[in-house]
Amino acid sequence: MNCHIAKDLVPKDSFAHIRRVITSPGFPWYFTDNVATYNKMPSGKHFGFSHIFFEINKSRSEYLDICEPILSCAQEKFDISVEHLLRIRGGLYTNVGEKIHHEFHIDYPSPHRVLLFYVCGDGETDISQEKFSLQQTGEMMLKDDKTKSFERIEPRPNMGVLFDGDFFHRSSTPTQEDARIVISFDFI
Repeated sequence: MNCHIAKDLVPKDSFAHIRRVITSPGFPWYFTDNVATYNKMPSGKHFGFSHIFFEINKSRSEYLDICEPILSCAQEKFDISVEHLLRIRGGLYTNVGEKIHHEFHIDYPSPHRVLLFYVCGDGETDISQEKFSLQQTGEMMLKDDKTKSFERIEPRPNMGVLFDGDFFHRSSTPTQEDARIVISFDFI
């Protein structure tokens, strides 16, 4: 699997601005009662908050501008080009007193790339060795989350992770800090 990591993805002043905006009390986060789950999870701990910056070919947020330096620096550091944005989404998970691993999933059923930008918090990302195949199952989530082969990414503030969006991946809740905030970019 090709997973690329860039520490200190954006300049420190840009990162400070992004973090200040996205963690401010006035930043709009929207409650999601089931995060990346195939079936409703009984624990009541699979919730989170999201903020859609961009989706379906248009801006969905007045805060879209904070994403520009992330995407620009990622294109330069990873030597990639973004032809078409599918979605930019902020995700916030809170510390629920224990580690909760969400289910393995893909964001879109067509070929794309994923860029994860970590703003703050612990709570690793696991990227499976298993790829989505429409011919095999057609499911956007793995029903069995006991995947034995995956790469575990330990987040650090201002870190970018780039990978093929066909690989199943999952997030987890923080246990050391109060919140985990990630901005995810899906693109072609």
